Amino acid sequence: MKSRSISMSSFPIGFALFLMVGSLTATDAAAALVQLSSNSGEVRDLVQHATTTNTLFAATQGGGVYKSTDGGSNWFRLTGLIEPYVWRLAGDPTNGQVLYAATNRGLFKTTDGGTNWSQKTFDNVRAVAINPFNASTILIGVPGAGIFRSVNGGSTFSVINTGLDSLDVTAIAFNPVTSGVVYVGLKPNLVGNLGGVFKSTNGGANWSNWNNPNGAGALGNAYVTALAVEDDGTVHVGTYNPFSGSGKVYKQTGAGGWNVGFELFGVETLVTDKNAVNKLWAGTRAFGPRVTVNNGDNWNQANGSSLDVYTGVYSILTFAGNASKILAGVKGRGLYLTTNSGSTWNKSSGGLTADRANALVADPGNSDTLYMGLEGGGVIRSTNGGTSWSDFNTGLEIPFAERYLSVSFLGIGTSSIYATVWGRGLFKWDGSSWQPVSESRLPALGVRPTGLVVHPTDDRIVYYSLFDIGQGVYRRNTNGTWSNVLLGPFPGGGGASKVVLSPTLNGSVAGTRAYGLWFDDLPFRSTNGGSNWTQVSATHKGFIRLAFFAIGENPLNANNVLASTNKGLFQSSDGGSNWTAVNVSGALGSSVLTGLVFSPTVNNRVWAVDRGGGYYCSNDGGTSWSAKADPLLGSVIIDLKVINGALFLVTDGSGILKDPAPTCL
Repeated sequence: MKSRSISMSSFPIGFALFLMVGSLTATDAAAALVQLSSNSGEVRDLVQHATTTNTLFAATQGGGVYKSTDGGSNWFRLTGLIEPYVWRLAGDPTNGQVLYAATNRGLFKTTDGGTNWSQKTFDNVRAVAINPFNASTILIGVPGAGIFRSVNGGSTFSVINTGLDSLDVTAIAFNPVTSGVVYVGLKPNLVGNLGGVFKSTNGGANWSNWNNPNGAGALGNAYVTALAVEDDGTVHVGTYNPFSGSGKVYKQTGAGGWNVGFELFGVETLVTDKNAVNKLWAGTRAFGPRVTVNNGDNWNQANGSSLDVYTGVYSILTFAGNASKILAGVKGRGLYLTTNSGSTWNKSSGGLTADRANALVADPGNSDTLYMGLEGGGVIRSTNGGTSWSDFNTGLEIPFAERYLSVSFLGIGTSSIYATVWGRGLFKWDGSSWQPVSESRLPALGVRPTGLVVHPTDDRIVYYSLFDIGQGVYRRNTNGTWSNVLLGPFPGGGGASKVVLSPTLNGSVAGTRAYGLWFDDLPFRSTNGGSNWTQVSATHKGFIRLAFFAIGENPLNANNVLASTNKGLFQSSDGGSNWTAVNVSGALGSSVLTGLVFSPTVNNRVWAVDRGGGYYCSNDGGTSWSAKADPLLGSVIIDLKVINGALFLVTDGSGILKDPAPTCL
């Protein structure tokens, strides 16, 4: 039985408002979307069918669950699962048709191999394990609430936290040969107390602290991320302390304590090999897969000469009966397969179209040349309109640390391409590689970039926003220097969200009207390209402050502007100075939109997207809406762009969805 967990990136508090989702009521049957993907889904867990060895299941972030019937070469999405963010899977060891999925929206169960799913719980589940002696007994970990047990296959659950000192569950693992013995991994508080490993000998009814078993040796890191238990009872623990950067693998055998541990600088997953005793595999946070053949005394690099897997590895699967075959889920890159025990790896994720896209831009001179920014996968490029993609990461890598990084935003002009990298700041393509932008008055390190846009007619001018304290909105001037033109609203100047530039086709307006959006306040507006700013005025009800998330301007009427806010849709009829709430009707409801764009050819036609996977359109400037239906919809949609008359939906879990001929009924 294998168990592991992962940690989520932290976001600004105000960003949580984006998590509201809308419901689809009316539909527009004219939608015919095309999926553009590099088959780089983020796989967080892998399980094998109980009896059919070539049937595999993959848990993805943003794309739901995928299935393969040919040993991992080709994959297809199981569309019956309504929640796209899946952390863990647990397969019934006696019935390959039964599978449990731990998701952001609770625990789901299928009894027909993934065609249909039923929801068993309704809170975030990060860990799930099946009792190997009784498949009807299920344990799940709910962050902040602890451990819950079902003895009837998930029909009902009861809490079993007696003896625990932390409720932040990260991993659960049963002893595969001793009935009733189960371990749980916990996360400590911010100062490192509590947490670690706890053990139960009665199936979870009571827990005892296992951080210093028998007083024979203490666990050196209470930030547990993964657990694995061997047939002889040896317990292996993967850790990662985000404050110190330490992430060792520890083991505990028999009546002994925890050993000193082998440093891997952060562990994402631990699995015992199905073909050999004392052999385990570890997926590390940044240094690829590692393997031990001596019960954890030493861990060796297992990426061979394959740099594609020398980065974060979230999941690993070994194949019974084939000792040299291993499948690994690689950060931002999809699935990779080795058939020679790790000497070489090749991509093995055909059809795994769960790319976590953050950004999309097109070459202004050739709309078939597209650049996509991926969560964990850096930048990829297509020169054939999105049919195929290749790496475009030279210069973004951190040598000997990170092969691929999260690119949050892309900006492009006629002769320049910019990218923001989460945790590292702003980069520019110099024709052969990415280089960090270190021009005058620009901060050397932007930890949390929130926006990037290049001026539509003069790409010497660039706008770049940072959430970090003391930052805000920066503008690159025509002489190559930068100015901090607008501080954020939080104490010390932090809290800046994205920058929006006017897309109006009138040359006298394009690029001169700008908006600086805040996470927790009304935006500021400039009519001279950012030299001067005035906070907009908006009438709204309630105690919570109004915050804008997305703005769309009508290119056929510069006075007509729409905005998505935490209190619904707002409109302006004076070019963005004053705003009032829109009394919407139809499918939109109270959805918080993540993207708004007006048609460049049909006045008052506007399209919108949201985090619930909804795709909407309006023919009257935003008052009445219909929902566009398509089988490809379902993942979170984070942005919407018009490129050469087509609409491109940037999704977190389905790559890019293209509407080549957008309409609105």
